[in-house]
Amino acid sequence: SKSLLVNELGLCHALEKNWHRALYFLNLSLKKDNHFQIHNNLAVVYVELNNYQKAYEHLSQAMKLAKDSPLVRLNY
Repeated sequence: SKSLLVNELGLCHALEKNWHRALYFLNLSLKKDNHFQIHNNLAVVYVELNNYQKAYEHLSQAMKLAKDSPLVRLNY
């Protein structure tokens, strides 16, 4: 879906450690689709920014959406 492509753009910026740009694209993606991968990726970026409250919120949401996902369980 289009939102997951925008999510991938966010991931590309995260890999470059451009955290604020990554947040921009990940949040844009989240506006279009409430997908667990987007929440998981947002949590990872928020950890890098030392915003643990936001990271926890997004990981909790990812767990609600995909509690059996190994990726989410690894980060939780």
